[in-house]
Amino acid sequence: MFTFKDYHAAVATSKTYHIVLNLTDRCNLNCTYCFAKKRNKTMSMATLKQSIHFAITEATKHTKEPKNILVTFFGGEPLLAYSKIQKIFLL
Repeated sequence: MFTFKDYHAAVATSKTYHIVLNLTDRCNLNCTYCFAKKRNKTMSMATLKQSIHFAITEATKHTKEPKNILVTFFGGEPLLAYSKIQKIFLL
């Protein structure tokens, strides 16, 4: 059985730190099967910067060599916040 302790050990020895960013709840489709509530919320640039800096800090914590950082963009339709995606790569 995979325990919480096993999970933390796997994360600690992994060479990749994974962060999922829910950039926006906005969506440009109207899928009949969609379970998401229609909202018009978007992550602020300040929160996005804090999230990226947190990921970098966590990825380099307690390790001699930095981990790769895998960023997954999530949300209603993340590409509706494409300008923010572009900006985080300039940080």
